[in-house]
Amino acid sequence: MGSDNRKRHVPPIMVRVTPEEKARIHAQAEACALSAPAYLRNLGLGHDVAGVMDQKAILDLLSVNADLGRLGGLLKLWLTHDERLEAFSVEEVRGLLAKIETTQRCIREKVEAL
Repeated sequence: MGSDNRKRHVPPIMVRVTPEEKARIHAQAEACALSAPAYLRNLGLGHDVAGVMDQKAILDLLSVNADLGRLGGLLKLWLTHDERLEAFSVEEVRGLLAKIETTQRCIREKVEAL
């Protein structure tokens, strides 16, 4: 938000809340990595307030997707009979496929969590 860029010449808007409401506002602001005033200003002005958890979930998804890409690349090498991978057995490749399926399930779970 950058409060240094703003020129505030009017008194603040005061809102009375219960201690429980205040604690909840502070907790929700912290979850969005904002101060309580910045959080309330964004809400009051109709701006989206993205939570840090959403950003973490997106980073987790990107990480899982990268893992899946690496696994797929190894499988592709094996299928092209790359001599570097001749030492791997069919069982090991099946294990790789199982890991890919597990990774896909993980991606689905994380998407559903969003």
